[in-house]
Amino acid sequence: MGFKRPCLICSKFSKQVNISAAIISPWIREMTKMSNRISMYKLCKNCKIGYFSRRYTQEEMTRIYKEYRSDKYFSIRKKWEKWYNYDFFRNESSVDFAPERKLMIQDFVESKLVNQIKIVVDVGGDKGQYIPEFSSDTQRYVIDLSNRNLVAGVRKINSLEEIETCDLIMSCHVLEHVPYPINELKFLSKNCGALYVEVPYGRPKINVIRKLGLFLPLQLFLTFFPSIYSKFTNPSTGRVNQKHYWLNQSEHLNFFEEDSFIFLSKEINKNVHYKVAEIPTPDGNKAKVLQVLFY
Repeated sequence: MGFKRPCLICSKFSKQVNISAAIISPWIREMTKMSNRISMYKLCKNCKIGYFSRRYTQEEMTRIYKEYRSDKYFSIRKKWEKWYNYDFFRNESSVDFAPERKLMIQDFVESKLVNQIKIVVDVGGDKGQYIPEFSSDTQRYVIDLSNRNLVAGVRKINSLEEIETCDLIMSCHVLEHVPYPINELKFLSKNCGALYVEVPYGRPKINVIRKLGLFLPLQLFLTFFPSIYSKFTNPSTGRVNQKHYWLNQSEHLNFFEEDSFIFLSKEINKNVHYKVAEIPTPDGNKAKVLQVLFY
């Protein structure tokens, strides 16, 4: 059964379904100095976006991402999630890991955009390793909080105001992190000819065990013991627990499927083209993503 409440994403009074309690990941709480332990997962029947009710403040976002993958970040996260190590991160950010991803993005974008792409900005783009070379004349820029060394041919800017025009903005694996995804899309779409978005595919599955919170007391108890808690974590933590016993709220606040972007395209008044694809992961597996182009 669902009942009408204001959605934290679209602000509309709509039926909220799949309501389930979730534990806020201990490493998030330690990084942000947060006292909250429990959040709620909801799915809005209006915007079709799944989300956790405990949104992160700007100060909390800064604490998470300003030191993203710094020594402090690794130390805290590794303590709570034993699978997360330097090898996982090094593979993910490696230039050698990028060619397949770049080609996938380029093929998808060029399937709809026929005009030459001369200026590309990757917002939250790390080192710029995933920006395709659409042509020999393409200018490539990155906006990112980190101070990492960029790949050859990519320049860093602090805001979109530093360039006069932009043919394409890329926002890859960012929208699931931000507290206000609609505002983010509206801002980006106003500053470019086209907008490429990539997010993890899928919303959490809410079964009876999760809905009733049968394992919630156990999980809360484990959050006091890092060495034990870490044994129950895996690379999908924050999205889908493999055994569907409980939900963890980690960096990902928002969850999308195809119908989510049909709604979002109307909100920003853009045409939309989307595709479910598989990308390689740093641990040698595959992950489903949604490739989305607003134009």
